[in-house]
Amino acid sequence: MRGIPTVSIEKHLVFGLGLTALAGAVIGLTSPSSHMALPVLFGLISLAAVKWAVRTRPLRWFDPLVWMVLPLSVMFVARPLALLAAGQLFYRGYDLSHSFDQVMLIAVGGLVALCGGYAASWPASIARRTRPVAANCDEAKMTTSAYVLVMLGAAGYAVFAAKSGLSPAAFLSQGIPQGQSGGSQGSTAYFYLAPLFILPATLLLLHAGLRRHSASLLGLSATLLVVMLAAFAPTGSRFETLMFAGAYLIYPLISYDWRPPVWLVVLGLCVVLIFVQATAGASSGVQSVHNPSLGRAIADTVEHPARSAEQLVLGPTIEMFDGLGVEAQVVPSELGYHPLTSLTTVLAAPVPRSVWGSKPYVAEAKIDAAAFGVTAGSASVAFSVLGGFYYDSGAIGVLLGMALIGALLRFISEYLSLYRSSAIGRLMLSATLPLVLVLARGTLSSTLAQAIFVVAPIPVVGAVAAIQITRSGSRAA
Repeated sequence: MRGIPTVSIEKHLVFGLGLTALAGAVIGLTSPSSHMALPVLFGLISLAAVKWAVRTRPLRWFDPLVWMVLPLSVMFVARPLALLAAGQLFYRGYDLSHSFDQVMLIAVGGLVALCGGYAASWPASIARRTRPVAANCDEAKMTTSAYVLVMLGAAGYAVFAAKSGLSPAAFLSQGIPQGQSGGSQGSTAYFYLAPLFILPATLLLLHAGLRRHSASLLGLSATLLVVMLAAFAPTGSRFETLMFAGAYLIYPLISYDWRPPVWLVVLGLCVVLIFVQATAGASSGVQSVHNPSLGRAIADTVEHPARSAEQLVLGPTIEMFDGLGVEAQVVPSELGYHPLTSLTTVLAAPVPRSVWGSKPYVAEAKIDAAAFGVTAGSASVAFSVLGGFYYDSGAIGVLLGMALIGALLRFISEYLSLYRSSAIGRLMLSATLPLVLVLARGTLSSTLAQAIFVVAPIPVVGAVAAIQITRSGSRAA
């Protein structure tokens, strides 16, 4: 599938951003409060970018730019407006009014840089020159590869459990404890992420089941997905788990070009929001989906929708604006800037801390330690993808970092648009889009780490299972 010409992309995007920036400036001049104007400006630019992508890009709603802009809009439009409406501008001892406008200007600049990077022409050129994915694959080899991925996931987690003094059986009975999101992960490199191999395995089995009309393969893929949900959802990784479950739903949507009715989309969003809010309240003590307290939390969420909605908007699930507001008050005044930290943490992440004792912690861990007294390596406040770039080099770091992410999203969009007719291309797109959401909320290093287990195995399977078709239509030897 061919994308629209690059010149057209740049012209439409720049024109749309110019109009929304002008409208935002008018609102800012006429608004009695810049606190209100800047989130509105962010929302206008987001709306223009999403509308343009859906109308002009081949992947439409499945374009990576859409999946990056929408969560950023929740963080920097819905959240700050909700805080203003509720009058809750104090966060863990910090007055967010002192850094409100600064954070919003950083966010607006990052969004414009993201769109500018996406509009660049060089990522599309690289995508067209990149090695294509396999057009035809042996279904039996793909299914076998799925089984191999499941075994690799189990073996990798067993290594992590052994190094961390845990019982491997706890994975199924209790899930992954929240404490493993910090220092113990860093000491064992990426082994704690090994169960994520199950995600591409579920997608491969889902593809094979749909292609062969096999109830057994479809049942097996669904069972593996439930195992993922049971292990990750209620133990502090609920947001990522919902995104991974989304990959399971994305694949049939893009494979059959199905347009679900509006009522079904609304119902699905309600289920997601209920699950997110319920697990947000239960994650502090729940270690298994079989624990009655999680069911009670879900029931309470349904019984009190207004209160649950307020807790969702003002609670820790979308606290990135608050976190960035705190960061702006301690960086650079207390911590200073740390150029190239975004790059060094990505390169250092695969090395176990047991091998490299002075391995640097990610920016978020250092900010948490300075602002809240949290031990480095422990899970705490989320700062969004902007936070790491700001810690790196301030506003300049945000502009450069978000521009590079925009270019990366453009490469992904162009590349997977070219090979959407291929099963491997569709599987890669299905696995990639949820990670774009994770990136918007989290960090570049953690998202790339997850991509190694979630996305990277799929083109490898495609290369292993590729079938060469001769001109006569028969398989090559």
